[in-house]
Amino acid sequence: MTTYSIPKGIASRRLSEEFFLLSPRTSTMHTLNETGADMLELLLAGHTPAEIGERLAEEFDAPAEVITADVERIIAALLDKELLVAHEEE
Repeated sequence: MTTYSIPKGIASRRLSEEFFLLSPRTSTMHTLNETGADMLELLLAGHTPAEIGERLAEEFDAPAEVITADVERIIAALLDKELLVAHEEE
């Protein structure tokens, strides 16, 4: 199973409905909207993309497969920007 964390050195905070991530390496602030913030918090709490897709699908009355694909795209973008780290567990 893969778990995720925010790497050391990345400043992160949820304020109200948004989640902010600041990369000191690039001096860039990244903002996730309320749905992205909820997704990131669930991911950091150990939920899988499929579990997050199912949970948000109920909330938004949308197909879980579509939301799961969106979650996986956000994960890939955060990994690419080095704002998230994947940990492989056995």
